[in-house]
Amino acid sequence: MAQNSKRVKIDGLADAISDSLREYADLTVDILDKAGKEVARKGVKDLKKTSPKGVGSKKGHYADSWAVRSQKPKRSRSSNLIYNKEKPGLTHLLENGHQLRQGGRAKPIPHIEPIDRWCKQEYVRRVEKKLNDG
Repeated sequence: MAQNSKRVKIDGLADAISDSLREYADLTVDILDKAGKEVARKGVKDLKKTSPKGVGSKKGHYADSWAVRSQKPKRSRSSNLIYNKEKPGLTHLLENGHQLRQGGRAKPIPHIEPIDRWCKQEYVRRVEKKLNDG
């Protein structure tokens, strides 16, 4: 944020403080949005690498179906949803294991939880770094 060193009369002090706070809030929202999008894109890239590979179907391969959707419902909030667009029901079964039709259980393949944990930590790290640096 640039240093604004103009003189303010006492009558305009409240407005000057309000303007500065609004400018800082806008800058912070931009930093949060940018960090969220960057981390989500990297998370999708990593999920595509670490997801189980298998025989594809008409809908495509599970590992290749990861995508990110950015939503901005309110001015100061945004979210980046990482999801499997072609086989969303398979994520829970692969991550946690499941009962097999012929008996027994399929072993879990934890591939989402490590990426989820990394995304959360990396988002916080990037936001703190940007806010402290700039």
